[in-house]
Amino acid sequence: MQREVHPPLRATSAVALAVLVLVIGGLWAWYEHSQWKAGLAASSTPPVETTEHAHDDHGHDHSHPHAAHGEDEHSHDAPNVIVLSDEAELNVGLKLAKVELGPFERTVTIPGMVIERPGRSTYMVSAPLGGAVEKVFRSQGEAVAPGEPLFELRLTHEELVKTQGEFLHTAEELAVVQKEIDRLESASRGILPEKTVLERHYERHKLEARLRANREALLLHGLSDQQIESILTDRRLVRRMTVTATKPGESDVPPESRLLQIHELLVAPGEHVEVGQTLCRLFDPTELYIEGKAFAQDSDKLARTVENGWKVTPLFETGDEQYVEGTPQEIFYTAGKVEPDSRALHFYVKLPNERLREQTTESGERFVNWRYVPGQRVKLRVVVDRLPERIVLPVGAIIDEGAETYVIKREGDHFTRTPVHIEMRDAYTAAIRPGESVRPGDEVAVEGAYQIHLAMKSRGGSPTTGHGHPH
Repeated sequence: MQREVHPPLRATSAVALAVLVLVIGGLWAWYEHSQWKAGLAASSTPPVETTEHAHDDHGHDHSHPHAAHGEDEHSHDAPNVIVLSDEAELNVGLKLAKVELGPFERTVTIPGMVIERPGRSTYMVSAPLGGAVEKVFRSQGEAVAPGEPLFELRLTHEELVKTQGEFLHTAEELAVVQKEIDRLESASRGILPEKTVLERHYERHKLEARLRANREALLLHGLSDQQIESILTDRRLVRRMTVTATKPGESDVPPESRLLQIHELLVAPGEHVEVGQTLCRLFDPTELYIEGKAFAQDSDKLARTVENGWKVTPLFETGDEQYVEGTPQEIFYTAGKVEPDSRALHFYVKLPNERLREQTTESGERFVNWRYVPGQRVKLRVVVDRLPERIVLPVGAIIDEGAETYVIKREGDHFTRTPVHIEMRDAYTAAIRPGESVRPGDEVAVEGAYQIHLAMKSRGGSPTTGHGHPH
């Protein structure tokens, strides 16, 4: 007998089947969404390198800081090593120098000034005789060689005229007596008594003595030997006198290279001058002094410098607090006392001068510009201590970082920050004892070293020891 299915039961089964399909579809969609999120999270997480590290009982890692990347202390990526391009070397102002052994000289800086040589640099040209100035041959500021003419005077000095007249008169009398002696001696013997001839000889001796005395008087008046000889030759008195440049005193500069400068002209053409009146003032710039002013407590240091013959290096101011280094010289002498007011001890250094430019005008005037002039300010670098056989580097090569001191050494295509020990230093140089870190023959940066050091730090490399381990 066939069972009949009722319509309400069929509808209920269809609804249940639809609900089941919806549930299964939702579960599948949720699963797909979860897998998508997991994949997204995995793609945003950096991969982790697995390396074996040595751990102690406290879990501290003692592995090399660069072991993960296979680096060593000479790797270009090490914190104390850097490679610079040609442009970078120019940007930091890199200047290299080869390390050499030599004496280190510790110095102190003492202020000084260029001065004239007392009693040697300035010359007063005075009128040897009274008269009128007829010509002035030179201009103020012009350079003249010793012996060149400066002035021409028309002589009006009464005593000089009288002395010249006596000299000429004596010379005429002597000539007459000499002719008489020649005549008597040419005559036959026995005609004139011998006594007569002897009297003429005695008279000649007296005239010669008077002539010598007159000659000396003329020399004292200022006439030259040539002028005196012209009186004898021409039988005329000297009416004019040429005043020449004074011959300079003792100096280390050869006489042929000496030049005098007319600092001041004090007379004009037509002016009457008396004996001893100053005509001009000459200055010898070829050699000067540097006067240093040390403190009284530095007297022992100066004494040691003089005793050992250590030299002093002058630094000449050029403007904007810039200085140019001069030729080292020994201390010439020190003052014998300390100034009571300033408590300064003066010492002196010779300073040979240099010609910068020499110009000659169309009229023949010569002007010379000199490198050093009195009043110029100077710094004196005085050696006060000395160490033999050291590596001497300028302070620009030294990098101070806390308790450590470094230099930048070039090794092939890269630069290495190398620790060193400074034995002694001053404001300009430092002494390093030769060792394993820096040796003679190495190339180190003497300029631009600190900029390279900053580049290493900006790259993340903090100063380390020579083994590359961070501290």
